[in-house]
Amino acid sequence: MGGQSTRMGQDKSALDYHGKPQREYLTDLLIPLCTAVYWSVNEVQATALSYTNRLVDAYPQTGPLGGLLTAFETYPDVAWLIVPCDLPRLDAGTLEILLQHRNPAAMATAFWDADHSGPEPLVSLWEPQAGPVLHAWFQAGNRSPRRFLSTHTATLLDAPDTRVFENVNDWTGYLQAR
Repeated sequence: MGGQSTRMGQDKSALDYHGKPQREYLTDLLIPLCTAVYWSVNEVQATALSYTNRLVDAYPQTGPLGGLLTAFETYPDVAWLIVPCDLPRLDAGTLEILLQHRNPAAMATAFWDADHSGPEPLVSLWEPQAGPVLHAWFQAGNRSPRRFLSTHTATLLDAPDTRVFENVNDWTGYLQAR
């Protein structure tokens, strides 16, 4: 949730789709599935939010990849289940399918995107061995987690409902998703 939310004009993780801020809804989805839930935050969010499990993005302005790199640098020996804060339709069933089909031998397990043209990197499970490879890839000037998954070993699954990948980036999208 460490993005700037420039199109929305406010922190997208604070939007209410389910009777609570989206970050709380996602935390509730993740708690039964994970040992711990961490939030990738920018410096402004780090001072404004009271979560104890915050990872302040060490790579600001690099998008979701910066949060993932920060996570691997903080805890390199764990797998990271990644979810973005702007998917109001994401549900526990989709995450459970991802975990059930986890392939620890791959860099990551992810879903195909809505049109089946490539991986959906932001609802994914990244294995510990991906950390150093991802960092080297980033140092070589690459920035796209999607391209990383397209060029490295990844297990790709069919999503039960691709509508869960519809993200909300502006007020029109927010009003339609409510």
